[in-house]
Formats: sequence, C-alpha cells, structure tokens
Amino acid sequence: MTYPEGVKVIFVDPFDGRGRTDYNTDVGLVRAKISPYTRVTFIIGAVPECLVGLSQEELSAGEISFVHLNTGSIDSDIASLEWLHERLLPGAFVVWDTYGWCAEAKQKEVDNLLVSLRVSSLVLPTGQLVGMKSRYPRNLSDTVAQETKH
Repeated sequence: MTYPEGVKVIFVDPFDGRGRTDYNTDVGLVRAKISPYTRVTFIIGAVPECLVGLSQEELSAGEISFVHLNTGSIDSDIASLEWLHERLLPGAFVVWDTYGWCAEAKQKEVDNLLVSLRVSSLVLPTGQLVGMKSRYPRNLSDTVAQETKH
C-alpha cells in the first residue's frame, strides 16, 4: 500500500511501556503490522525531546496533516504541539487523547495554547479533544483584500 505522493507517516513512541505491563514495548510488532505501507518512519524516544533532532528531510514545515497526542504527560503534549504546530498543514487535525482527564488548570493552559495557535477544538464525551488548525492566515481581511486586487 502507498499514500499519495509526498505523504509521510511518522510513528513517535518511546516503546518503553512507561512502567506499565499492558503497553506494547515491541517496535518490531508494530513494524510488522504496518509493513504493507511505504514511507513510514519510526522515531523511538520521548516527545518532544526526540522531535527536536529531526532533519528537514524527516519533517519540514507544513507536512503534517494529522497528529495524535498521547504521551501520558500533559506537559509533554503541550510542548509537542508547540513544536509541531508550524509543521502542520492548514486544516490538519489534532487529537489530544487525555485532555478531559487532566486538571482543570492544565485544560485552561491547553485551551489558551489552542487559541493562540488558531486551532479550533471540540471535546468529545470520551475526554479526547479534536482540533483543526485554521486554513486561513491570521489576518484574513488582508488576504481577501489582496486577492480582490488581482
């Protein structure tokens, strides 16, 4: 199986079980399950630290269309989204797995971050948050004015 030209799939996970016995720690098992797919990269490590060292070839600005944040640490999730935001395509989706299960103060911090990054969001009954990065530039009126001049 292949994805459309230029699409990359990147799995980022520490594969360390986070001290739990019910988490998968076998990256080989995951690789085998998705072996029919091409252009898949595995980055093993904790986020956001492991993302910082990525090269432009691995992950450049405006290439990500979907992010699922589930690091087990709300602070790591926040730092990851801050780092990943400029690399998200306009209209990209973000799923925040543990949003509804963190303290209210952390939810407010996430809410403020999403507003500043122009990510519209919806909280699901499962506690997950689904967001979408704005498709429009920060100052839409300037863009519309420029388009009507041409």
